[in-house]
Amino acid sequence: MVELRGVDGGFEIRRRWGRVGTAGRTSAEIYPSMEVARAAWDKLLEHRGRRGYVEADVAELDVARRLLAWHLAARRAPSQAAFPAALGF
Repeated sequence: MVELRGVDGGFEIRRRWGRVGTAGRTSAEIYPSMEVARAAWDKLLEHRGRRGYVEADVAELDVARRLLAWHLAARRAPSQAAFPAALGF
């Protein structure tokens, strides 16, 4: 995940990555102005696009997170995990 946000004294690009279900790793870089931050943001997204990454839909991520949570619960207690009908499957 990559996000650009304003912080005290500048703008921050925060990146999170790692295996699903773990805390993962985080990197944050602070830029003095929006123009500099936006240039770094565009460069980062261009690089990620060349590597095959695509922008994710927030609704799809929410469904994926709920499905993963159900899957992990089913592995811990298979007899007690009812499949979430609200996911639309």
